[in-house]
Amino acid sequence: ITDFTSPCKTIRHSFSDEKFIRISQKLHPGQSRVYAKVLCPGMVKIGDEIEIKAATA
Repeated sequence: ITDFTSPCKTIRHSFSDEKFIRISQKLHPGQSRVYAKVLCPGMVKIGDEIEIKAATA
């Protein structure tokens, strides 16, 4: 996971008055959308183990 993101312009109209407060990471932790970076390509399926690594500089 590289960062948190707000909705793109394609789905902005899905939010009442384009208010995104409900998915604000600061106000509602865990409800935001995220950007992710693929480190090793391949298939991931339900039940696969994952490893969470600390960010590197």
